[in-house]
Amino acid sequence: MKVSGQIKSFAPSIFSRIRKMYGIDKFQLIISLDPVNNREQIFKSNQQTGNAQNSNKGGKSGSFFFFSQDRNYIVKTITSSEKKIMLDKLTELFGHIN
Repeated sequence: MKVSGQIKSFAPSIFSRIRKMYGIDKFQLIISLDPVNNREQIFKSNQQTGNAQNSNKGGKSGSFFFFSQDRNYIVKTITSSEKKIMLDKLTELFGHIN
């Protein structure tokens, strides 16, 4: 089965500065978040398990979380309105940093 995916970058200059502040290598991040490498985690993250306490219902927003395949990152889906708020706050907090 061929799996393809896409990662879209928002506020790339701000996230580049944040990565630099925390010593996160851009290429290692790309490998960690590669959709092909994370296929199993993505599918498992939104499945209901037999034990309701372990299921990933995503809370009120309906989003879901998963660890990257190498367990270096936690990925959370967000709504369009959450994305807008996050990007506005990022610009407000980091937009003035050179």
